[in-house]
Order: sequence, then structure tokens, then C-alpha cells
Amino acid sequence: MTERAALMPTQPGTRRLSAEFVEWMMALPGGWVTQTEGLSRAAQLRLLGNSVVPRQAAHAVDILLGQDVPSHDSLPPCGARAGGQR
Repeated sequence: MTERAALMPTQPGTRRLSAEFVEWMMALPGGWVTQTEGLSRAAQLRLLGNSVVPRQAAHAVDILLGQDVPSHDSLPPCGARAGGQR
């Protein structure tokens, strides 16, 4: 699904949750949140924890709106923007 190998769930040598692991579990592009300059680990985890898994949201919208709305399958993958930039 993500085409990336699973990451370690904790930061090396600690029992602290890895923000990169959360980002991977949500199937977000690598670095989508974790490579944003100026964000602490706590801020990264807060942003990830308060966000929505894009594929899950698209599936829910498809179910809730039924057949009257075009499918989300034709949309670009998560994280893709015009001009190929994030």
C-alpha cells in the first residue's frame, strides 16, 4: 500500500513513539509531516493525531454519498499537487 517497508514504531533506544511510524501507518508520503521545518516531535505527533487517514476518508465519503458522486479513484495519490510539488 505504501510501497515502503515498515518503520520502527519507537525512536531508537527509547520507548517513545516515532512520528515517522505514525506517518507511515497513515499511508502518507514519507516526510509529509516529519520533514516540515520547525516542528518538534510533539507537534508532529499532535498534527498526525488530529488528522484523518486520507484513504479512509475517501472510502467513507464514497459510502456515505453513494453512487451520485464520481469515484475518488480518479484523483491523484495522496500528497500529489499541481506541478508535482508538495
